[in-house]
Amino acid sequence: MHNHSKLQSGSRRKARGHLRSLRSPRFVRARSLGRQATGLLTALLPRDQTHSAGSVQSDRSFERQNEASRESGQSFWSRSQTAACGFIGLLGLLTFHPQSAATPLSSELVHAARPAQAAGEPAGRIYLPFCVLRTPNRTVTPPTPVTFTPTPWPSRTPTPGGAASASPSPTATRRGTASSTPVVAGTETVQPSASPTPTQGGGPASATPGPSGTAPASPTRGASPTPTPSPTAFFFPRDPEAYGVAPASAARAGDATVEYDETFRLYRFRQTGAQSMELELETTHPDFTRGRLALRDTATGRYPLAGGGLYFRSEDAGLLEPRLFRVEWPVTGVEHALLGGAVVMTVTERLEDVEHRKRYELRPVGGAIAIHARSLDGVVPATIGHYAGFTGGDIEGWSDAIAVRIPYMGMAPVTMVARRLFVGLLLDPTASHGTDLAPRGPASLPDAFTNEISALYAPDAAGRVAPVDERAWLSVSTVVEDLFPVPGGPASPLRPGLLTKSFAHLETRGGATFDDAARWVERMASLGVRDLVLQMPALADPAAMPPSTLPIRPDLGDEASLARLTAAGDLIAAGLSYTSTVSGCPGLPNPAWREGDAPVDRDGVPKALDAPWPCADDTTTPRLLLGPTGAERVAADDAARLAAMGIGAANLDALAAWNPAWGLPGAPSNGIDRAVPPAQPSTTRGAVHAAMRLFDRLQRTLGPVFGDGAYGPWEARYDSLYAGWIDGTSRSLSTGVLDNSVAGENQLVMPDFELRIIRERMVGYGMGPYERFFGAEISPPLDARQRDAYRAASLTYGHAASWWTLGLSETTAIPWLDEAESLKEHYGLRPIVSRLLDRPIAAISYIGPDDEARDLSAALREELDLAGPRLRMRYGNGPLTLWVNHGTDVWPVQVRNRDLDLPPDGWAVDAPDLFAYSALREGSRVDFVQAPDYLLLDGRGVEVDFGVATARDLVIRFDDGRVLEEGPGGRMEWRP
Repeated sequence: MHNHSKLQSGSRRKARGHLRSLRSPRFVRARSLGRQATGLLTALLPRDQTHSAGSVQSDRSFERQNEASRESGQSFWSRSQTAACGFIGLLGLLTFHPQSAATPLSSELVHAARPAQAAGEPAGRIYLPFCVLRTPNRTVTPPTPVTFTPTPWPSRTPTPGGAASASPSPTATRRGTASSTPVVAGTETVQPSASPTPTQGGGPASATPGPSGTAPASPTRGASPTPTPSPTAFFFPRDPEAYGVAPASAARAGDATVEYDETFRLYRFRQTGAQSMELELETTHPDFTRGRLALRDTATGRYPLAGGGLYFRSEDAGLLEPRLFRVEWPVTGVEHALLGGAVVMTVTERLEDVEHRKRYELRPVGGAIAIHARSLDGVVPATIGHYAGFTGGDIEGWSDAIAVRIPYMGMAPVTMVARRLFVGLLLDPTASHGTDLAPRGPASLPDAFTNEISALYAPDAAGRVAPVDERAWLSVSTVVEDLFPVPGGPASPLRPGLLTKSFAHLETRGGATFDDAARWVERMASLGVRDLVLQMPALADPAAMPPSTLPIRPDLGDEASLARLTAAGDLIAAGLSYTSTVSGCPGLPNPAWREGDAPVDRDGVPKALDAPWPCADDTTTPRLLLGPTGAERVAADDAARLAAMGIGAANLDALAAWNPAWGLPGAPSNGIDRAVPPAQPSTTRGAVHAAMRLFDRLQRTLGPVFGDGAYGPWEARYDSLYAGWIDGTSRSLSTGVLDNSVAGENQLVMPDFELRIIRERMVGYGMGPYERFFGAEISPPLDARQRDAYRAASLTYGHAASWWTLGLSETTAIPWLDEAESLKEHYGLRPIVSRLLDRPIAAISYIGPDDEARDLSAALREELDLAGPRLRMRYGNGPLTLWVNHGTDVWPVQVRNRDLDLPPDGWAVDAPDLFAYSALREGSRVDFVQAPDYLLLDGRGVEVDFGVATARDLVIRFDDGRVLEEGPGGRMEWRP
């Protein structure tokens, strides 16, 4: 299995010099769209019609340049008008004649330069190529009232056993000939109000406060430093429909209001409190009058969201983003009003001589803007032009923008602009009715930047396209933690029982079996290691057609040997795969096959993986994707049988980590069903909810649910979204590529999202398989540098001890770690991580070359070297302080009034009942852990006086007088 050359010691240090320039935020700023993660969107959007692909059709290229220059001019707006702006404005007034606001515009070029108000209209702004001119007050004419049925924003307060309520979107019968107008039940005439309207319902109850606040306590906080090993889990009804995902800014304290300013004809969104926000939706802005979204930040005059709205797929199959709609397509009406704390904007436009309608609702929630975007056309045939997705558009007015890839947070892109503000549009996948979620950017445009996840809608097998219905959140803040996505729902009910456990993974290299694993578990127990989760490989017999997970693989052993293993182990997690199914082979039907288990593509053919299933007669049959509902059924059948065999946990593969609207590795398409009627979920929302129900079923019936950590494209990882629905994951880092050619250890180090949001909901363990962390060239055994790097990263992200083992397999296969190093993982990390998992994080400090501490926002603004930062983390309820040196130089720190020199990947921990370090002592690196019930010492081959005792190799001295000592070959033995 491992035939790679050994990774040279020190290669990481050599790479670090390149990382400062290649993986720093500066590099991310300049990345091209050729990365693999953008392949899906590039394939879906024709190159001649997508600016993110580098070109547009010639009849629209000048229009786009005009848009860019106009928006660039808006970015220089200020409340004190300059003489130059006034002069240019005068020229504009002399050159372009005012038009009535109700007159449809036949050319976007005219609209870009015309005065923003006509005679009799209120004061406003005139948009010119290089400035925005404030116009004098005139007689106020009330905006045209809007007629519609209000659609309340669903409550995001968790309701056990019930779903959030929401009125259905208006629908219409759509025909492929003349224009049609949706029939809306009920009317209400509303005019914008000039008075502030506070929002109702607030943000999501589970959202975590920003860095100035204190993270909510985990379910089992207590004064005891050692949690109860196996508390009784309490389950309550959890309906995925009741939970969504929102940015942390949505829960930010303060008054959130929206008002209509009649003088300047704009809506003003405000939040007051420790963090303030003020955004404006200008009804005279060219984007608004053309049916697009544009929000202006009043503090900077720039636009964190511009040109947003619904994609349109024209009859010639071209997918157009909102700003590339053809200039001859007129907007015949833009109605807007303030209703129930939300700005509602209804747009009517003629696209390809057919009338279409769409609606946007914008509501301030905490420090964020909740956006609900939908088509009012109803279900339409794909043979005519139709709305086909949602995009937040561009971030405009800033020439300096940086895409920030925060570890484990790929589903929520973050952009830092002008080293001042952090901007993010979070598309809520739990509410998306799209069939594909794809990255748009990161890419630089003239005075603008693109960096988002957009939703796309594909036709079903009957050639129909569902109406667009998307919810997103816009956050603009000086604090990057405000943009952290917060999964809805509570923490895992089984999490408290996992806080003291270590995680070992059984490999089958060299023929390791259940018996080998059982003897190894018994051996570990004899050495005092009992709080251990053993992660099993896939159990299914390779000859059994999927989705069967039983009978078990004959090379692993029989049920008797499995029973021995489960009797010896503390918690055995069965390796399960619910990603594929097979209908059968010639003359051999598959008894586990169910019609409808495989999602169907738009061509009516079931979706298949790249690799077919080999049949006994040397033929092959398609290996089909297993839909989420089919996976639910199979998992429900498996849970009871596995429990009866003594299995107490599940270890799922990609299902627990992968974006369901993204193709799994080896699958050219995703698992969204396009059949009519669909037997599997037909939307991203439905697929996410089905996965959550599957995890919930396994938790209740079997026990903890663990998952293979996500890797590859950042946008594909969903293990963070499922935190709480799954109990833990092997937390590999996304690298942007599907293979292991890029090492996880070389990614930027930013633990804030993991520690502030995810750690409270589930247990992360390790940093994923060694091949993912160190790259494809790694082979066993790990050397000292690699072991130190893996441990340091695990501590930084608050992850439990994790390693791979062959058990006691009597083969020539080389293990990754010998027995001494395995015990060092457990005894060295367990007392530290159990405390990290059981205490709230108080502060995460990045120590710069000036030895000054700063938070993540400041570190990003200053472009601190985040490939190798020096970190100091403080945990409350203890307290506990952790230092970790990811740099290449020695870092002197003072701990307990003594000086410690931390080498690269060195660390130190100080708590009232715990003192530990991996540091330099007497010129060599040593390890020391003083826990309440034992003392761990390791001189790493050099006799070292630790003050309390001396040690050359690994020694563990227990308070009851027992001593474990490393002997020849790394074997541990009890010493009388």
